[in-house]
Amino acid sequence: MKRYYSTCLLFTAFSGMAVAQILPGAVFMQTYSYPPIGVVSGQALRVSLGNASDSGSACMGNLSFVNSDGTTVKNEDISVDPTKSVSYVLQFSDVPGIAATATAQVRAVVKVQRQLGGIIVSPGPGLVPSCSAVTSVAENCNT
Repeated sequence: MKRYYSTCLLFTAFSGMAVAQILPGAVFMQTYSYPPIGVVSGQALRVSLGNASDSGSACMGNLSFVNSDGTTVKNEDISVDPTKSVSYVLQFSDVPGIAATATAQVRAVVKVQRQLGGIIVSPGPGLVPSCSAVTSVAENCNT
């Protein structure tokens, strides 16, 4: 009985160390997708990504606009330094195949690369994202 108990504790200790070695540096893309917005001639949409972090970690990602078919109309890879923001504008004329008297249905999509940090000792175990992303979409008239 004593030998079995020691073996279980040893296995648990090694499995915990294996998880700790795999998790740091794991990367995933977090997606913020806004609902469709109608844009007419003379209007534009602006999507913004702000980095509210002051820890020195940049937000890396992509700002894009997709049409009603889900096809990407316009996109750009970006990097946002701490306490800064970046905006990306879609003019009505950027949407292909739309008549000047029609309404273009588009939606903004923001993808932010998240890199998970190490294990936090206090207040408890957990993962820390590398930046603090804040997103928004605004409609600009008379551009």
